[in-house]
Amino acid sequence: DSQLGACKIKAYSQGNGIVKNITWEDITITNTDRCISITTNYNMDEDNLQSPLDAVVITDITFSGITGTGCTIPGEFLCLSSQPCTNIHLKNINTAKNAKTDKMSCTAAHGTATNVL
Repeated sequence: DSQLGACKIKAYSQGNGIVKNITWEDITITNTDRCISITTNYNMDEDNLQSPLDAVVITDITFSGITGTGCTIPGEFLCLSSQPCTNIHLKNINTAKNAKTDKMSCTAAHGTATNVL
């Protein structure tokens, strides 16, 4: 309860490396700021953005069977357009119940969504 993020990946824009083959499965979340979150520009400093070759690569991420109640934001995927997140898969997701918004936000993230509420 009352956490800033549950299923979360964050990377600094000055970082490099790869985040891949991560699966969150069969998780229940209550009263959390962000139920699902991927952010690749964590420090949000536009003056320090690196070239696409220097950015963290985020790929092959799966969220399956995630249920959330009272999340401020049901899901957000904020990736750099110069290094989009790829192969992000959402399956059987219900994180909008009693959320402040029923919409997920998505920037430069690509993948699939099946049975997402």
